[in-house]
Amino acid sequence: MTNEQREAIDTLKEITENDLLNYWEGTERPYNAIQIVLSLIKEQQIYIKKSHDTTEEMNRDIRKLISEIQKKDKQIDLMAEYIATLDIEEDVCANIENDNCDKMALEECEDCIKQYFARKVEDVKG
Repeated sequence: MTNEQREAIDTLKEITENDLLNYWEGTERPYNAIQIVLSLIKEQQIYIKKSHDTTEEMNRDIRKLISEIQKKDKQIDLMAEYIATLDIEEDVCANIENDNCDKMALEECEDCIKQYFARKVEDVKG
């Protein structure tokens, strides 16, 4: 807010109804103050609209990312399920070194496979 805008607000705060009637007849001061305050309000409305638009855009982007992550999670689940149904799960389980793994439980194999590849990703990052 500029000094001119602050002064305009202060001027309007000072003016009573009787003062306003007198000012209308003799001076431009309240009229100018009103115009300045109206322009300030308009600026604030524009700022609020831009902020709202930016927030909406960010929300759309976030929803899109969440949707993509959910699709990737589903892909990972399906890939782990597929790998677990193959006869090569012994190799994956051997690489995982999970002594508690019940190789007969398909769901446990899927979890082991996910953990195996999660560690592989961390190894590549680190």
